[in-house]
Amino acid sequence: MEGLRRKVEERNFQIRKHVLEYDDVMNLRAEVIYGSGSASSPEKTCCEDVLDIIERILRAEVATFAVARASQRSGTWRSY
Repeated sequence: MEGLRRKVEERNFQIRKHVLEYDDVMNLRAEVIYGSGSASSPEKTCCEDVLDIIERILRAEVATFAVARASQRSGTWRSY
């Protein structure tokens, strides 16, 4: 019975850990998408602004993939 309880607690811990990792990635995405409140400088062109946005989105996507891949490799990732 004790072993079963320990397994359930370990599984719940891993689930909470995964949720926190996901939350970190979502926070990063929000920061990238909505920016840190800095307005575009007047000397930047529209094209430069678009390229900056694309770069921020790509960085967020790579971070999302990296967290998911690391979780998969550590065995904490599960698809339900």
